[in-house]
Amino acid sequence: MRENDIYRIRPEHTHEGGLQICDDGSDGTVQKLGFFGAIPTVQRANAAQAALAEDATLAQAVALVNELRDALVEKGLVKGSA
Repeated sequence: MRENDIYRIRPEHTHEGGLQICDDGSDGTVQKLGFFGAIPTVQRANAAQAALAEDATLAQAVALVNELRDALVEKGLVKGSA
């Protein structure tokens, strides 16, 4: 991929239920995605992303919020700083 390459969303990636941006990688290809000039990255997988139980601690909630923030910053969906 060159810096000025433009990739368009192809009709075969759209369907009645919505739009598929990246596939599941089941064909062995590595799928990366980035927005607003962020370097494209693969989907994050982290234990801190697990759903919180009703009796979760504040530390667990903070870890989840921080992981979600990190994921959004990494993809370029939020700036992360002023």
